[in-house]
Amino acid sequence: MEKDIVEIFYNEIVPEASFGKVETFFTFNIAFNTTIEDQVATKNNVDDPNAIVPTLIITRKEEFDKLLLEYVQCAAEFYEGKFYDKVYSKDTPEYKTEYLKSIMTLIWSNATAEDFKNPCNFLRKRINFFSNNISCEENDLYQTSIGNITCKIKKDQMFNETPYYIEFKIDDNQLPVVRYGISEGKAYIYAIQNSAKITRDKKLNRAMYKVNEGLDVKSEYTDNIEHPENLIGVTPSTLISATLAISFLKRSDINKIEIIPYLPERWNAKEIALYRSSKRQVYSTEYLESQQSKHLEIQRNLSDKFLRTFRRIEYHFEGIEITSYPFITSENMIMKIGDNLTSNNPLLSEIYNSLNNKHEL
Repeated sequence: MEKDIVEIFYNEIVPEASFGKVETFFTFNIAFNTTIEDQVATKNNVDDPNAIVPTLIITRKEEFDKLLLEYVQCAAEFYEGKFYDKVYSKDTPEYKTEYLKSIMTLIWSNATAEDFKNPCNFLRKRINFFSNNISCEENDLYQTSIGNITCKIKKDQMFNETPYYIEFKIDDNQLPVVRYGISEGKAYIYAIQNSAKITRDKKLNRAMYKVNEGLDVKSEYTDNIEHPENLIGVTPSTLISATLAISFLKRSDINKIEIIPYLPERWNAKEIALYRSSKRQVYSTEYLESQQSKHLEIQRNLSDKFLRTFRRIEYHFEGIEITSYPFITSENMIMKIGDNLTSNNPLLSEIYNSLNNKHEL
């Protein structure tokens, strides 16, 4: 089995990824080049000029292979042979080929540009994510002025960013889920997302807008509502989920959080699909350029809004500090959480502190 895993990776995934098309149960638009111990293994064969093709740099192949095997074994056990809605037995050919190949393919959809440069560190981090050494009791109830909050940690599906996510609810109204991982005492937050077709009580929606108290829209920090970095554009429910997640992590003695705003392979998946679709159909060059421009704008808006959520938290809380900004001082955003926080927003302060005042259901 170990030999099969290594052979699948080097003989199938590496060459197929150089074309941006890895074939397993489905076609995955994963695109990367590979160098192995300073030797070029594959060059860029991706047709789409707008694809962002990173290079997987394997400098210590023996260590990389060992970590890859460990990751695949952990993932195969964690996801229990499930892929979408089907379960594959370990004794079937599909498990030994397509299922294991899917695990080794989808891991790179969660890699940053820096992760491609340091894949051993990346694999170690992702292996640690499976441990998830923090928990919340499902029967715990956290009372606030806008409702009672409950928390659950749930296992996620293979094709999402992290093995676990946190689900918060206020009186059975679901908030956006927080997809996260923990490695070596640091938390990594990849996404804060609403579930599909979510509905919330109208009274609660109105109450959540109290998060805007204490926000000076005339200050230089929030100078123009049309500005892409303006802090008032953050969705209240997303801000509340992020605040609860930070409080939950701090309660678990995690003081440092890394926020990941951009994953190149998730960009490539959509970009390559657009490009190939245009080649199969009678689309004009202008149409393709228009669709690619929309894709770029959507990605920019998603990343900006995600980062603004945490900048907004820093704005409201004394004792929370962003020490590194993506695309300026580093690839990701780094946030440090201090002790004895104070806030200029009563609701956010109450929500942050609520996790320390639990009541059983």
